[in-house]
Amino acid sequence: MTLRGGYAGIGTPDPNARDVNDYPTVLTGDLKGNDLPVPAAVFRKAMPIDRLDNVANVVKVVGDHVVIDGFTIRGGLYSIIPRGESNGGAGMLILGHEVKVASCIFEDNATTTGWGGAVYVGPVCHVEIVESTFSNNYGGGGGALCCHQGHVSLYACEFIQNYSPSSGGAVAGWLLATVAFEDSVFIGNTAMSLGGAVFGDSYNTTLTFTNSLFAGNLARMQGGAVAAGAISLKNCTIADNRAAGNPEIRIETDGLSELANCIVWKNEKLSREDPNDSDWLGTCFYCCLDPNAVATRDLGNIDQDPAFAMPGYWDPNGTPDDFSDDIFVEGDYHLKSQAGRWNPNSESWVADDVTSPCIDAGDPNSPIGHEPFPNGGIINMGAYGGTAEASMSISDIVTTLD
Repeated sequence: MTLRGGYAGIGTPDPNARDVNDYPTVLTGDLKGNDLPVPAAVFRKAMPIDRLDNVANVVKVVGDHVVIDGFTIRGGLYSIIPRGESNGGAGMLILGHEVKVASCIFEDNATTTGWGGAVYVGPVCHVEIVESTFSNNYGGGGGALCCHQGHVSLYACEFIQNYSPSSGGAVAGWLLATVAFEDSVFIGNTAMSLGGAVFGDSYNTTLTFTNSLFAGNLARMQGGAVAAGAISLKNCTIADNRAAGNPEIRIETDGLSELANCIVWKNEKLSREDPNDSDWLGTCFYCCLDPNAVATRDLGNIDQDPAFAMPGYWDPNGTPDDFSDDIFVEGDYHLKSQAGRWNPNSESWVADDVTSPCIDAGDPNSPIGHEPFPNGGIINMGAYGGTAEASMSISDIVTTLD
């Protein structure tokens, strides 16, 4: 079964015209239509009275081979006692197999008694989520998404300002879960425990990330970006995240980790001493590592400033001695280049007066993928390496001039 939103509908010149941005189809759990906008963190302190009429799950997927495409899903409030496999997912509860979610927006959903503020994926389910956005959702065990003994692959998804009162500010995987991310972005998510953006427990849960960006995420305990038992990151950028300890990544005892072609830069430890700090990297090859990062330095690593186009920063919000109310201002983590850098705001190529040392600095055996010419024949480090938005290389230009 396939459900598609985003059509112009009756009363328009072409009712069959489809554009999910111009013609949003909204599925809401707000039965009275009286929800007021509030930050997700509000649910940790008190239940907004205008949400008491909201439904527990806006969408339930219990069948197999289902496609949900082009919807805005908001206003779910899961505050009931969990029963059986139904254990959260105020926006969408997925218990069916072979489910695809595409071009959806999950916003302002909250789970106060279960897991996964926006989406809960149940045991043995196989789910694909593509080109979807999760923002301002609240839930324990994954502020936006919880995968419990299931399998989820995500492509080109954004997780913005989601909140968890426990672990996994945006996403959490539990008990043999496998969660794979590609071309995804995690900005400004918060967890009161472990994993400001993503958490994976140590019970054989596996997390993999490719071409993904982590910036401005916060964990009150460990792992400002990620806390996990097993993790693989390739061509990722992890910058400007915060935690009491291990502000970048927290690997559980006996966990396995692999980093390649990544940039790990200026993540901030909020506690001077934390006895739970660990050497959070297993193997780390061809990465740009901040000199202060607790990391195992292997072949091809550098510690030079990556020269981001415009890195994000934490605004102290008028209280420089109190980080709890700081606000993260989003930046641009493309690499500066004299040969050409993609500017996502102008959607054009611009030239800088300096070139990042992370250009042409990745693993020589990694394919360069879709990097535009001139590219030097070696993949760039960071989230945009190997993609069509990779910063260009001056090496080919110099060679041509010679």
